[in-house]
Amino acid sequence: TGDDLSDIGLLIGVDQYFNFVYGECIQGGIYRLPSNLGDVITGTLPLCDSQSNSIQSNVITALLIGCVEESDNLDDALERLWRLDTIGISPDDTNPIDEVVMKEFEENTKYVDGRYVVRLPWKPEFPSLPSNYGLTIKRLQSTLTKLSKNPLLLECYNSIILQQLERGFIELAPPYIATGSKIHYLAHHGVEKHSITTPLRIVFDCSARAGRG
Repeated sequence: TGDDLSDIGLLIGVDQYFNFVYGECIQGGIYRLPSNLGDVITGTLPLCDSQSNSIQSNVITALLIGCVEESDNLDDALERLWRLDTIGISPDDTNPIDEVVMKEFEENTKYVDGRYVVRLPWKPEFPSLPSNYGLTIKRLQSTLTKLSKNPLLLECYNSIILQQLERGFIELAPPYIATGSKIHYLAHHGVEKHSITTPLRIVFDCSARAGRG
């Protein structure tokens, strides 16, 4: 920064900082320090390095926004405090929808002819979904137009499709637009590879969405 640091005579590591400030030692290396926003829980926790067998310090700081009663267990209070950092990140164990989906997954997963078969996790009482048939057809037409310019890739694409059809990885879609049923079509396209044996691989776009119009 260009500041003159020549007058500094001693550098104190942050892991030793809490030995010099005035604060209430709650437990071990954990301190409670006052601030304009409330008490701050801060300090160091020892971490053991299994490779070098050395002890290192992990500096932690958290703003105490709740009141800890004298009867509260300190470990429980700190756990509630640090759990706030994971709001929106950690899974909600009490979500009933997750339990239903997991139960359906376990009940409908089957092992058939050397591979697992899993149904799509449809939500119960789901609203009427738009058909993605038109989107899939447009994607197919675009892919065929691109492949028609390179007969070698077109032949390779067709060979892969026939192999996947023979192995049961895919199945033929009906030649009509079905209504009133749970049907979802998978759009696909080719990705070129710099390989002599497999110059092309097919990617299924499972996240493609139909338009709202």
